[in-house]
Amino acid sequence: ILFLILAGVQMALAGVVKGIVTDAAAGEPLIGATITYANGRGTTTDIEGRFTLQIPKGRYTLTARYIGYKNATLQIVVTNATQEVTLSLEEDETALGTVTVTAEARRNTTTAMQVAAARGISVLAAQQFGLPLYEYTPMEIKLSVTGDGHADKTQMQTMVKLLLKLPRIPKPDDAADALGIAVCHANMIGPAVENYRIK
Repeated sequence: ILFLILAGVQMALAGVVKGIVTDAAAGEPLIGATITYANGRGTTTDIEGRFTLQIPKGRYTLTARYIGYKNATLQIVVTNATQEVTLSLEEDETALGTVTVTAEARRNTTTAMQVAAARGISVLAAQQFGLPLYEYTPMEIKLSVTGDGHADKTQMQTMVKLLLKLPRIPKPDDAADALGIAVCHANMIGPAVENYRIK
């Protein structure tokens, strides 16, 4: 009973924001766009480019991100009323000109050493060619691609397939992981991306 009372109180202190994310030029919905409103909290758009968020009352900046597009932001005030919003994203042809590297240490010592060696080689090569490098945690990548920082491998692979309009899930798993990292990086384009730059 206490749980139901607390859930009811939380619902009373929140509002609902519904919306759609579209391509500014074509007006087409963007499937799997990431919508965030505070400290990375948010969701992704569905197959019709639509999203629904339950947000505590207050002032927020909604940010929409999508691979190959410039971020779009919208200032909102959340009240008890349900509000509808539209976010239109413009293509950004310069967004994909960087190299992204990530590494996750695992308990398997051999794997951790191989990942560290590969990372070191990638960092060295990028520095020699003057390319910027960015690094994201697994949770940040999952949140950016699926809207859930705890998404499992199947959810990640499915969203990568949908976002990139691929005929099937990329194989091997490492290929899908690499594409997920690229999607995450493309979603982070803007001033905030410098927080992830390897210096």
